[in-house]
Amino acid sequence: MGITKRFRDGLSSVAATVLLGAGGVAAAEPPAPVALELARAEIARLPVAYAWAVDHKDIDALVGLFASDGAYDLSAYGHPDVQGSEALRRLFLQSVFPSERCSFSSISNIRIELDGDRATGADYFIHFGYGNPKLAADTRLHVEGQHFYEFRLEQDQWKIARMTGHPTFERAEPFDAQGLKHCGAAPAAATERREPMTLATWSDYVDLLRPADELTALTFDPKSEELRAELYRQFLMNLSLGYFLYFQSTPEHPEWAPFLNSVFRLQPNPDDTYLLAPVAADGVYRITGERGTVRLLTFLTGRNMMGMTDEPGENYGYFDADELKLGPRGEIDLVFSAERPAGWTGDWRPLHAGSEFIMVRQRAYDWGREREASLAIERVGAPPLKPRATAAETDERMRALLGGFTARLSRKWLEFQNAALRRGLVNQLELTDMGGSAPPQKYWVGMFRLAPGEALILETEIPRQHAYWNVQLNDELWNAVEFVYRQSSLNGQQARLDSDGRFRAVIALEDPGVPNWLDPGGAQQGMLIGRWYKADALPVPTLTAVPLDQLRAHLPADTPVVTPAARAEQLRLRSVGAQLRRRW
Repeated sequence: MGITKRFRDGLSSVAATVLLGAGGVAAAEPPAPVALELARAEIARLPVAYAWAVDHKDIDALVGLFASDGAYDLSAYGHPDVQGSEALRRLFLQSVFPSERCSFSSISNIRIELDGDRATGADYFIHFGYGNPKLAADTRLHVEGQHFYEFRLEQDQWKIARMTGHPTFERAEPFDAQGLKHCGAAPAAATERREPMTLATWSDYVDLLRPADELTALTFDPKSEELRAELYRQFLMNLSLGYFLYFQSTPEHPEWAPFLNSVFRLQPNPDDTYLLAPVAADGVYRITGERGTVRLLTFLTGRNMMGMTDEPGENYGYFDADELKLGPRGEIDLVFSAERPAGWTGDWRPLHAGSEFIMVRQRAYDWGREREASLAIERVGAPPLKPRATAAETDERMRALLGGFTARLSRKWLEFQNAALRRGLVNQLELTDMGGSAPPQKYWVGMFRLAPGEALILETEIPRQHAYWNVQLNDELWNAVEFVYRQSSLNGQQARLDSDGRFRAVIALEDPGVPNWLDPGGAQQGMLIGRWYKADALPVPTLTAVPLDQLRAHLPADTPVVTPAARAEQLRLRSVGAQLRRRW
């Protein structure tokens, strides 16, 4: 947990707990040498964890040991300076893991030298690899040598910044294959070997999904069959979304892919539709079309889209379309590039080094009445014909989608929810920027939890000046609760303010008969998210649990009664408005 850094900045209760045991009371800060040894121990676990991940072919655990831009120098085996999570993932999935049916590795003599937030180190390793397709069936590969490391703190955790493999002894040696257990099927005889195909079998690709089942353990109730079914649905949703992201278009021939919406519900804002196009940082991209009349139309460039990599996302240029020189009918003609093209006098925005995508958000207050933007994107100077994907490209994308994206996207948000639970945010809310992808926007988030026969009253003042605000409910898996046919969200136009100017909403499993009902869709607990956009104040709302049958006693006396017939009409208009929006 980055003990050295925390000790240097004032240490923490974590170090005190390690020293005193659970329930102990820290009377004084531990001496610096103790904290340094704790940090060394934390770093020393990384080489051991690496060996374990290699032997168990656990790609997520292995990649997670490296810093976001971590590098592995395997020059001895023809792979110099493999850098970044995705490159490391490809290296091990495509080259290292397939080279052996199984392996047994040992790490010893670990040496660590600390220097503030950074460290260096080395170890000795012995590695036995079995079932190498280049060797006979009764031959194993015996390798000994050293690893050299550079470590650094990243988000308060020690990570491998650089690792270099230096084998000093290597030989193929005979062994009795009959005595080898738990190593899969025996390899084909050397004389029967064929050169490996670029494309694996369909079953091999499907097998890449199997580890995703382990995410059940991260849910609120791993024993719940209903929740497990919802998780499986989420995996299918991720696969569907991922196809658009990996296969629809390329930086050379971009198109707008549907990102988050009422189909891909891993926490979209119900008022937003999102479009995503892949780009290359050295390209010139032209966007043309019309702005429409949606309340907000914004653009964002960035890299490391959530789910597509283990590295944290980076956001670059964010701006509102109203900052552009729009034509009389809202026409847009905008160029993105590293430098303004010679002779171009129209709208231009920089494409930062490292940019991998352009994202468009369309945000509506009045669903179905506000007209969506109509946008096209093209890469200037690209060949007019889009080539057919090669087998190697399809292989790489399938491995990324099935072996990475599908589980990674779910894991990210399950861990986010669990972190909120550990912070005690049950029926409490806190302000956050959620990574800063929309700088003018602040979020208020927390968990809601309903007991049987209970309702929650959400209450807040509304900033006097604001461009937009809303609130929504997510289910137990971070999916936005169904919002086309349920009122699981409200925005500044849909909501009713009370006579005192405050906003009050009721979260309840059954219709409480009030205008601002937030329907959790059967979920007794989940996440609540609200947004203040360009607001002059950032109030933090409150959640109050009350008996459902006494709800009216806790609301203003003039709170209207919504009849079942009125609710049905309200929901009908909502679903029609939602479907009139562009989602594809």
